[in-house]
Amino acid sequence: GLITVTLACATAFSVDAQRSAVKPVLRLRGGDTMSTLTKVGAGLFATAGALTYVAPKTNLEMYGVPAASIDYTALAYMRGTGIWQFTVAVILLLDPSKVNSVALLVAAGACLLITAQLEPVQQPKGPLVAWTLVLAGLGTFAVQTGSVSPWVSGALYLANGLQFHFFPKRTSEMYKVGVPVSELGYAMFTLHGGAMLVSAVYLGCLAAGLSQPQAFAAAFVVNGALAAKYSITDADKVGASKTGPLGWTAISAVLAGLALK
Repeated sequence: GLITVTLACATAFSVDAQRSAVKPVLRLRGGDTMSTLTKVGAGLFATAGALTYVAPKTNLEMYGVPAASIDYTALAYMRGTGIWQFTVAVILLLDPSKVNSVALLVAAGACLLITAQLEPVQQPKGPLVAWTLVLAGLGTFAVQTGSVSPWVSGALYLANGLQFHFFPKRTSEMYKVGVPVSELGYAMFTLHGGAMLVSAVYLGCLAAGLSQPQAFAAAFVVNGALAAKYSITDADKVGASKTGPLGWTAISAVLAGLALK
């Protein structure tokens, strides 16, 4: 799964680096090599997001979660995690000069997709529909006029990411989830927030004037730290292996280091 994808991406990066070395005069800082590195990082998130959304139960079992512990709340929120992971991939691939505006539309799309996952947990759809409309309207205005501060998208991703990641039970109560949520379900809820926080850091760094390689590196440092946190605080509680999240930590560190070279 993840290891195979990582090896394939690493091979692609290695080939690109060799090509860049042949014609160094044509290579600008943050040019071809960074472009490939961005595609590698986005590819990892897109692959993880797609697998998580399409086959949440299989994905959980791959991470060592016992089949008997996987309930419908975990599956519903695991699919939501896949959607937010995929948004990270989209954001990484967008033009850095426009991403802070377009990211609002990306979030609107994510909220719309997640709305379809709410019925199994009997969660009212109204709040997410409202979020979808607000984000779509604000994003459209931002893209068309360019008059929305680049800090807005990062702030929204940050606020929601912190809420979902650190206060999953309080968040589920706020959104009036109508069924008891399992410990595994809450753990998946925190992963929603983790993906939002990765996007928030990337967008915030760009808004602060950092380069795209620096923003990429910061985002993957946060991703690695959150994966390590999950292995320490959540893996044992849900019976999951620590190998998967620690693998994400290692991969994230490598990508962050390469971006800053």
